Amino acid sequence: MVNGKQIAAARAWLGLSQAMLAERTKVSLRTIKHFEAGERLPYDRTIEALVAYLHKRGVEFLMHGDVGVGIKVVKNFPDIDDQND
Repeated sequence: MVNGKQIAAARAWLGLSQAMLAERTKVSLRTIKHFEAGERLPYDRTIEALVAYLHKRGVEFLMHGDVGVGIKVVKNFPDIDDQND
């Protein structure tokens, strides 16, 4: 399963704040903060929303079995909303 450190790394690589990621994925900022800090594991559908958005932006999540071990940025695809930031 993708973990909070991977989400944080992908977000940072793309130059997104936690608030920007929350807005674009419709996931609460509090949930993202807790997940990235390792304080709470969100619902599967929440993780799926984060992963889907970041994957759309060109991030691949590296796994070792079921354990997330890193990220790989294939290409930094721009997001239409990023042009308004």
